[in-house]
Amino acid sequence: MSVLLNNGNGTFAPKVDLRHRERTQRVSQWADFNGDGKLDLAVVNDLSDTLNVLLNNGNGTFAAKTDYSVGEAPLSVIQEISMGNGKADLAVVNTKATP
Repeated sequence: MSVLLNNGNGTFAPKVDLRHRERTQRVSQWADFNGDGKLDLAVVNDLSDTLNVLLNNGNGTFAAKTDYSVGEAPLSVIQEISMGNGKADLAVVNTKATP
């Protein structure tokens, strides 16, 4: 997975590769998950059945991912600030039912 930062003039900086061993299904959401004012990244991985959250370091790099188990074959994730606490919550859609 790669991130290309916007230079603000219609061009992008060289890609920053985020290496991990899962098969990333979709880059799904950018939101400030830890309240530091920087947009962090959430992605789902269908082979490992995980959601990864990568916190933004603010310099074009990300901290090591945090994995969350989310059920079988996650396909996508959405972020909303709607659960009453004013924080970015996530909902994951899986392609297989979990008993």
